[in-house]
Amino acid sequence: MTGSLSSRMLVNAVGIPGIVFLVYLGGVYFALFVTVVSLLALREFYKLSGSKGIWPQYAVGASGSLLISIFYFRGLESTLFSLTWQNVLVILILVSVILEVFRKKENGTANIA
Repeated sequence: MTGSLSSRMLVNAVGIPGIVFLVYLGGVYFALFVTVVSLLALREFYKLSGSKGIWPQYAVGASGSLLISIFYFRGLESTLFSLTWQNVLVILILVSVILEVFRKKENGTANIA
């Protein structure tokens, strides 16, 4: 108990000022921080899903998360490779469905969702 409490205190002592500093810097630094945190959270969520027999496609989800971050940072009205964020979302959904058809995993609908 004491070891985990001291490690939490260390993370809080370093992490909280680091996050505040990144918020202060803003711009690309904060965008990169948010992107990394969202990718780590997505990975953890997919691991939890795997323990329930659902096998999401991490590459498609991570690509979508990364592209959402890019579109948000650049502005939702801007385009990336002449695609709007809605086009990218439709493409990712179609890729996910096509890949799931050829995967040998159970619960195809849950995996796509």
